Amino acid sequence: MPIRSELRRLYPTHWPEISRRVRFERAGGKCERCQRPHGTTVRCLPDGRWFDPLRQTWRDGRGRPARWPTLVEAIEMRTTRVILATAHLDNDPENNRLRNLRSLCQRCHMIHDRNYHLAQRWITYRLRYALGDIFLGPYRSGADRFILSMLIAQFAAAASSAVVRGTGSARPHPASSLQLLLDVDARG
Repeated sequence: MPIRSELRRLYPTHWPEISRRVRFERAGGKCERCQRPHGTTVRCLPDGRWFDPLRQTWRDGRGRPARWPTLVEAIEMRTTRVILATAHLDNDPENNRLRNLRSLCQRCHMIHDRNYHLAQRWITYRLRYALGDIFLGPYRSGADRFILSMLIAQFAAAASSAVVRGTGSARPHPASSLQLLLDVDARG
């Protein structure tokens, strides 16, 4: 998985070498949880089972042999390309000890980081609610709630792209009325 720009400073300069060592030397180019091989396209089902073409069998989400899918389950089959990433087991990008790192495919990495992603989603929703309460008043129900959520999403998009960096001044110049409102509110 690509490293987000705001977290890049937490990783050591030789991170690509560490990652390569974990994924290919230690793990042998396979996910350390489900055993999916790197760079291959595999058939998989929504419950995590995948077809291992080398062994000609289906495997479960932990890499163990699993039952073959029924015709109904086979309808939901899809293909995916497996790309390995190095995951931090304690979710701390500064902790690069080899016992803290695992080679995981996309599916296993998302499952491993599930609690972090749920917490981030909760924070994002709470920030949107807070913006709505500050600028639009308390939330209502029904159609008003839908309209408010649309306005908040537009506000968040406008606020994130509203600042145009000036060349001569030390402060950014507001580029929209929303940013101007924030700027006036911040100054008191």
